[in-house]
Amino acid sequence: MAVSVCTKEKEKLPTPLKCFVVHDGDEGWSIQFAKSGVEGRRWGANEIGCDFEDIESCRRKPEWDRYAPGPVPTAAQIKGGWWVSCCQCERMITEDGADWQEVEEEAKSGYSCCQIAPNPEVIEWRNLAFCGPDCAWDWIQNERLKAIVKTAVEEWAIERVRELCPEAKGIFARSEASGFEPWWVEVSFMFPGGQYPAHYYWSKDAGNKWQRNNGLTCARDDEAAWYRYRPAPSKGEVA
Repeated sequence: MAVSVCTKEKEKLPTPLKCFVVHDGDEGWSIQFAKSGVEGRRWGANEIGCDFEDIESCRRKPEWDRYAPGPVPTAAQIKGGWWVSCCQCERMITEDGADWQEVEEEAKSGYSCCQIAPNPEVIEWRNLAFCGPDCAWDWIQNERLKAIVKTAVEEWAIERVRELCPEAKGIFARSEASGFEPWWVEVSFMFPGGQYPAHYYWSKDAGNKWQRNNGLTCARDDEAAWYRYRPAPSKGEVA
């Protein structure tokens, strides 16, 4: 029997992704978009951090298929009966809003991160959820401040490398912070004659002052090139 052209064309179409909600029977939940339940169960187990056999259920969620390949918007998750945490204060947010009884209890004790309102307004921004406008604004302001501090520290370290190695190229900095307080910064760069990036590393000492650690770090194959470019330091000096 001849196969119609339409059937042949349909066979060529990729299998659409379907939404599955995966649960390990405890506190592990995962939303997966997959071609089959077996695939969704496998990916869900990987995300939850358990074995395939430990997954208790992998149920279809057809109303979320339209969000493939993901993620499902926070508003849709809340409307679907899920709860999420406010990204600023970590208060639980459900379809009924935030846990405003908890807010009232905090207000009585003299603390509340949000204004008390009879009809709480759940704010979604870039797929993040907030229990109210106060938390949303605080989070955005904090993230902006963290970015400013991070940029300032990395630019400071890059300038130190330019002073130490004026001919450095391809300079790149990265840093790590705890809240608003950066505690280490590393600068990678290429120097004349080197084959691989070299690194300088700074961290905070006990007095909260920046100190450069262990001189320069470079590949073993580049050590000779480094000492040709920058002679070994005299006693008491760090390269």
